[in-house]
Amino acid sequence: MPLGSRALARVIEIFEPLCAHEPVENNQGLRRYDPACTKLHGQILDLVEVPGPAYQAAQTTPR
Repeated sequence: MPLGSRALARVIEIFEPLCAHEPVENNQGLRRYDPACTKLHGQILDLVEVPGPAYQAAQTTPR
């Protein structure tokens, strides 16, 4: 089921806090933070037919 632009914008807004981030000091990564999905994220992934484990595996990039 395709999403309209307003719905897609809302989904992006909901998933934005899940972006992994890594604070840097003196050009050195201090620690990598990979926030966990909430129940709402899981429900959205179900609606767009993306398995939760597949999303969680894809959100972390190898170092």
